[in-house]
Amino acid sequence: MLAPRSDIAIEEAERLIYLEGELLDDWRLDDWLKLYTGDMTYLVPTPGMPMDCSPDTSLFLINDDRFRMESRVKRLKKKTAHSEYPHSTTVHMFSNLRVAGQDGEGTHVHGVFHVSRYRDGITDIFMGRVRYRLVKQGDDVLIRDDVTRLLQEVAWHFQNAEAESGAPKREEKQCAERSVKRESDHDGK
Repeated sequence: MLAPRSDIAIEEAERLIYLEGELLDDWRLDDWLKLYTGDMTYLVPTPGMPMDCSPDTSLFLINDDRFRMESRVKRLKKKTAHSEYPHSTTVHMFSNLRVAGQDGEGTHVHGVFHVSRYRDGITDIFMGRVRYRLVKQGDDVLIRDDVTRLLQEVAWHFQNAEAESGAPKREEKQCAERSVKRESDHDGK
């Protein structure tokens, strides 16, 4: 099957999406925001939701427009953002990117992602699918919509702990359990 015609070549889409990962990994959040249009949406549905779920009728982990995204970035950059200060070390990887279609709203690009995040001796691994709608504004390619679907069954974390022998011990738990632990740790401080 041939790729559908589109205003944006796959190479342009790949450059933009790879740049997005690099900016997030480098904690350049203001530059990351510049990759999005003024009328953007950034959605992360609750894992396990059907593909056609809507934030109007379903609970989403993230349902951001431009204002919410800018507010989120401002909060994350503050030293009082204890959940991300000092900020995590991340590695974003994207693969299987393809132009899935074109309509009056932009070029649809689909792919998969893998994000490793390290903080406080814990490594979290997130995987899933991404669905972008990209648009051209002048010579620039920008993100109008980003839907990131986490695959909960493969979201894990690994915690290093010293065993009695002194060798690192790897302990696997689901990401949701880790979040509860981290919240209870912060409550106890």
